Amino acid sequence: MDAHSHTHKDTKNAMNTPRITKAGSGLPSRAIFHGVEGIGKTSFAAFAPSPICLMTRGETGLLTLIDNGRIPATDHFDECETWGQVTSAIRYLIENQTPNRTLVFDTLNGAERLCFEYVCQDRYNGDWVSFDAYGRGPNVALAEWNDFLTNLDRLRFTRRMAIIVLCHTKVKTYNNPLGENFDRYTPDMNDKTWGLAAKWADIVLFGNFEILVKKTDKASKAKATGGERRILYTTRSAAFDAKNRMGLPAQIPMGNSAESAWKAFADALARSRRTLSTEQRPVPATSNESTTSSAPATGEQLARMSALSRQLQWEESEFAALVANYGKERPEELTREQAGEVLTEMEDQVRRQAEEQGGD
Repeated sequence: MDAHSHTHKDTKNAMNTPRITKAGSGLPSRAIFHGVEGIGKTSFAAFAPSPICLMTRGETGLLTLIDNGRIPATDHFDECETWGQVTSAIRYLIENQTPNRTLVFDTLNGAERLCFEYVCQDRYNGDWVSFDAYGRGPNVALAEWNDFLTNLDRLRFTRRMAIIVLCHTKVKTYNNPLGENFDRYTPDMNDKTWGLAAKWADIVLFGNFEILVKKTDKASKAKATGGERRILYTTRSAAFDAKNRMGLPAQIPMGNSAESAWKAFADALARSRRTLSTEQRPVPATSNESTTSSAPATGEQLARMSALSRQLQWEESEFAALVANYGKERPEELTREQAGEVLTEMEDQVRRQAEEQGGD
């Protein structure tokens, strides 16, 4: 075997060598917010950092809020009336640099309807009876739906945009295998498409008005009071779907305005991240191990971070968020070992971007 063959084999083996790291992804969060009518889903999301809104057919509440001065002027696409328009809008954001840092998707169940319409026309010649028969249509649509979620992830990777997906909710009877059935709030969607979306999300929020129910001994029915205080729920219960990978408190009061609601959520998220980064700080080592692990980041490492940040087109706040995962406020405070992990993560992001661009 000649030298060239050895070199090719060694390179191939090196490319296939698994890598072990302690670093996270450093990517923005994926959140779904479902809630009762009037809870303020759209106005809440409009106060996210530099949002751009994608509205599905009929979900134009954002325009009404802007027209009436309830929220600031917000970037948005024209109303998407077809599945092709939805996918084209997401693809536009993937392929084009914009100043936006958050995609607000309004709504998830609206997207599901457009997806089903596309699959019904494409696979069943527009025959809804055939689409609905034995639940075949929604099952066939799962591949298209999974591609949709994958493209939202591509947007996170390539543009480092947070994703906030809004969704209407409904009351549905839960078939309880351990006892009596009961009613609960759940997104107004097909169970299987919702299941994929719920697994995809990092956070599922449920918004409702706080209601107190009292029943006296003489009354045949309970009396409800309250209904003005708005609450974000982050933890699943028997009464509603929710999900919390971020260490958020179980309840977050939304305050009296859309801006206060967003601030309460953002502050809770920031506190949970600070707490987590503090808890994950390594225990100080001893002797020679201590000397090595506590050595500061080198000038070469810091220069490389700066170059990669420019290459990734990160804002200063995005780079700071990655550094904060290690309990530091500035990159100069990182240890040499931590700086190495940060660089590995940034290089992974560069590689992913190259792969995504190469696949288009």
